[in-house]
Amino acid sequence: MHKKIANRVQTELVGQTAADGILITGYKSYFVDRLIGQVEAGSTHKGKREGVRIEDAKDVLLNPIDIKTKPPNSRQYVGNNCRVSINYVQVTQYKQL
Repeated sequence: MHKKIANRVQTELVGQTAADGILITGYKSYFVDRLIGQVEAGSTHKGKREGVRIEDAKDVLLNPIDIKTKPPNSRQYVGNNCRVSINYVQVTQYKQL
């Protein structure tokens, strides 16, 4: 299941540009774990987290209700069905003097 969801993330999310201009260039396996959730993964502990549909994650990235900046390098996109966090690093090259 993990590989199937990871392939969908690669084809459906990577390469998209979020509503605020952040280009999605990759993902971590942790993101796939969150999409699958603990219920689908068969976890038995109390308070299991349900998964999130890829369509909902994509929708919140492209059409968020709110975007919260979390210093130093994180943004959280808030929607009706889920929240998605992106951690990013931006590098700017300076001309040599």
